[in-house]
Amino acid sequence: MCLPAAGALGLGLIGWLLARGRRGDAVFVVLAFGGTAAIDLAGKSLVRRPSLNLADTDYSFPSGHAAAAAAVVAIVFVVSPPNRRWLFTVCASIFAAGCCVLVVARGWHYPSDVVGAVLAVLAWVGFLRRFPIKGSLGSHADEPDS
Repeated sequence: MCLPAAGALGLGLIGWLLARGRRGDAVFVVLAFGGTAAIDLAGKSLVRRPSLNLADTDYSFPSGHAAAAAAVVAIVFVVSPPNRRWLFTVCASIFAAGCCVLVVARGWHYPSDVVGAVLAVLAWVGFLRRFPIKGSLGSHADEPDS
C-alpha cells in the first residue's frame, strides 16, 4: 500500500511541477526518490538483517516502505508553496506515520528498520538541499495561491 501510494504521489507531483514550469523542483523530486531507493538497496545489502516474515527472502533493514513515506514528507516540505507548506506537510506526515505504523504492526519490520529508514532519507534530502538546482527550491515564492 505505501510503496504504490508514494510512487503515485511522486509521479503526480512531478507532473504538477512540470506543468507549472518548475523543472528544477521536478528534478529534485526524481533525485530524492532515486536516492531513497539507493539507500534502501544499499542498506539491505550492507546490513542483511533477516526479515521477520520467514517466508520473505528480502532483508528487513531499512524499511523501503518507511523510506518512501519519509521521502514523500521531505519532498512535499521542500517543494510546497510557502503559504501552504504546513498543510501539505501535515497531510504527508499523516500518510507517512500510517505507513510506518502499518509495517511494524503487520510484523513486516522491526521499529529500528523504520527509524533507520526515516533518518537516512531525511539526511539524504537534507544533503540534496545543499546543492540547489536552477529553478528550484524557492523559485515558487511568486506563484499564485491557487
